[in-house]
Amino acid sequence: MGTQTVNELKPNKHQLRAKQTRELLLNSAEIVFVRDGFLGAELGEIAAMAGRSKGAIYGHFKSKEDLYFALLEERISRYRGRVEAVLLGCNSHEEISRALTDHFFSAVKQDKAWCRLLLEFKLFATRSRPAKKRLQKIHKNLYFKSLYLRCQDFEDLSNLCEDGGSRIWLLQKGGNTGRAEASG
Repeated sequence: MGTQTVNELKPNKHQLRAKQTRELLLNSAEIVFVRDGFLGAELGEIAAMAGRSKGAIYGHFKSKEDLYFALLEERISRYRGRVEAVLLGCNSHEEISRALTDHFFSAVKQDKAWCRLLLEFKLFATRSRPAKKRLQKIHKNLYFKSLYLRCQDFEDLSNLCEDGGSRIWLLQKGGNTGRAEASG
């Protein structure tokens, strides 16, 4: 490994401007997507709201869908950090279930925009097979990774966490997960 100077680690003006533009576009996209829905949102309006050109969107994202996925990934990353903090103190199946339920309802109450974004995209994904696969991959890689790792601490929960939310949701609702329950 070579050593790097301070100048090599510090982003240049172009990189800072690109990062700022991306953030502005994502913030504007969130407002427009929440207000107009995925299908009703227009890239020109998102760009104008961000104070950038429509070309700036295509400089950062391949399509409206790609912009939406970037927004979704950013929000899920933030959400995952909060879930990890909630799960940190859990020591049992019941504590995980209670903590996730409490956190979910708190998040729904506090962040209505997030709920609308996620619902809107899930509806879009039901009509688009590539979008559905991409959404599943995001959930698996970003959101349920920490939950799965935390569940591995409890041998009886590791199998329940393999496919993420559906089994956890069933667990929270007291339903049958389709797997043999550990006795004891």
